[in-house]
Amino acid sequence: MEKRLEFLNIIPGNFCNLRCSHCVNDSGPTRSDKISETETKSLIKEINFHRPRRLLFTGGEPTLHIAIINKILSNLTYSDIRVAITTNGWFAKTDARIQSTVESIVQLNHIQLSLDLFHGSRLDASDVERLFKFC
Repeated sequence: MEKRLEFLNIIPGNFCNLRCSHCVNDSGPTRSDKISETETKSLIKEINFHRPRRLLFTGGEPTLHIAIINKILSNLTYSDIRVAITTNGWFAKTDARIQSTVESIVQLNHIQLSLDLFHGSRLDASDVERLFKFC
């Protein structure tokens, strides 16, 4: 049996549309840092070498870093991989926004919604239901 890395969590940037007091990355709307072009190329090389079975993009809000995510995913040299994001679901206000956001991430297989006391105040039940139905 081939030994491979199971999970790899990637934080493409710390910019986020929310400012959560519990954020372990201290992400927020005033953060502009993101992985550099050099770091992205190095990361792609390491991912292709270790061939993790699953990639999880978190952040900051990963849907605000889609160009970086797609650059990474478009340069993978293997296809047996599952791709997920953990999101605050800001885009779940309309079906059209969900579709355009989700479909803009290549190879996306899974969406993990961060729904807690803070995020729950930003999303109502219809937003969560809309996202769930789309998935």
